[in-house]
Amino acid sequence: MKHTVLKSLAVASVLAMGIAACGSSGSSTSGGSTNKAATGKTLVIESTPLSPMTDTFNPYSQTSTGYIANAISLYNEPLYIFNTLNPAQAPIPFLASGQPTWSNGGMTLTIPIRSGVKWNDGKPFSASDVAYTFNLVKTTTSLYTAGAPPVVSATASSPTSVTLTFAKPQYANLFLIGQVYIVPQHIWSTVSNPSTFADPSPVGTGPFMLDKFTPQGFTLKQNPYYWQKSKVHVPEIDFPSYNTNANLVPPISSGQIDWAGNYVANIEGNFLHKSPSNHTWTSSPPYFSDNNVVGLFLNVTKAPLNDPAVRRAISYGINRQQLSVQAETSYEPPATSSGGLMLPAQTSLLNPALANDLPATGDAAKVSSILTADGRTKSGGKGR
Repeated sequence: MKHTVLKSLAVASVLAMGIAACGSSGSSTSGGSTNKAATGKTLVIESTPLSPMTDTFNPYSQTSTGYIANAISLYNEPLYIFNTLNPAQAPIPFLASGQPTWSNGGMTLTIPIRSGVKWNDGKPFSASDVAYTFNLVKTTTSLYTAGAPPVVSATASSPTSVTLTFAKPQYANLFLIGQVYIVPQHIWSTVSNPSTFADPSPVGTGPFMLDKFTPQGFTLKQNPYYWQKSKVHVPEIDFPSYNTNANLVPPISSGQIDWAGNYVANIEGNFLHKSPSNHTWTSSPPYFSDNNVVGLFLNVTKAPLNDPAVRRAISYGINRQQLSVQAETSYEPPATSSGGLMLPAQTSLLNPALANDLPATGDAAKVSSILTADGRTKSGGKGR
């Protein structure tokens, strides 16, 4: 989920605020802002240890430097970005120029495409690039697209309109469809194997483009052709290479790194108390906004896990508060609902019957009653 959040926030942050943010998390990549970038200084970003770096910036490769460094959304853009902390907010058009239209029972999606956009090599962008991208994803199934459903067909009916057709209704998958990074047909159509394409000099429509690369880090410079150029307030972005989280604590706490998303132990002592300019997403624990749900998946084909009563008993036996403290150092709160939704952001979607139905510290008496009612007995202190 980390990359989804960055796709939704990184570009918007750079454009709207010109931020130089400070923050660090094992599960969230967002931080507060100090607006240092308004002074025209380089923004230094670090989201995960990576050393040495390789000159790979394929937006679909989970092993590329661009992907691991969470930099893709700064040089490639999707059709829409989404505010994952406010699901009720409409998708924000980027390469799309407005909201999409569903038809044919949710199997056809028509998207208006922004005009006047250029790739960072100066060539014009159009709906043909969008259609090409979705057809590329369809024919090259090994490309990673974060679970976006494959199209049956993608066609550009005009330079500013594209129609996607699907085999099944996809109303619920606009989030995944809208976030597919769009790539230039004039570059990728010449690539023999898109899955292994390193893309060392990425051509995109984003606010930045690759400037310099070494195994010790890379920098992005402003895209001179960017369609929102007047809104870009950061002259350069620097992604330095670090090999461990431990090596990151001093530069993060001292302000050498402006915007961070990696895990830092004792965030209060190692970061917040070091400077009044250091901020996390929230000012008190758990410090970071919820952006994922940690789940336990059981093999329901094997006894006794194929028994729903046993699975319910396991759920009530888990001490989620202990997991929050020991496994997540209190950076993530314990789950309170069995609904599997990201709370509180998705509270409006939650079945009221599932609200606060999970005890934070577990319930041994409930476990015993569930197993007893299921006809199970104890032997040596263990149920069977």
